[in-house]
Amino acid sequence: MHFFPDIPDSSRLYGVVDGAHNVTMAHLLGSHKRAVFVARDDSRMAQMASSLAFLLPEIPVISLPAWDCLPYDRVSPHSSVVSERVACLSALVKNSFPESCIICLLYTSP
Repeated sequence: MHFFPDIPDSSRLYGVVDGAHNVTMAHLLGSHKRAVFVARDDSRMAQMASSLAFLLPEIPVISLPAWDCLPYDRVSPHSSVVSERVACLSALVKNSFPESCIICLLYTSP
């Protein structure tokens, strides 16, 4: 059974129903091998990462977490967030994973 139409190479998908994000991304990654998902919040980012790891275990998921502090804040970001962001960005610069899904957040909620 074929649920999805053919998706062109330079496509932007938006307006997908909340329950269908994971399956839609898995279908997109099955045909395009690289995609970017912009999550609304931390829980949706974690949900997408875990569901893609289940649906497509052969394709690595690269997560770019949001900063855990506001700009010009006196508190520095947590070291785990900094190291996760540096690892993600260095993997992207080196093109370590030509077939991958990059998951990032739209903004940091205060």
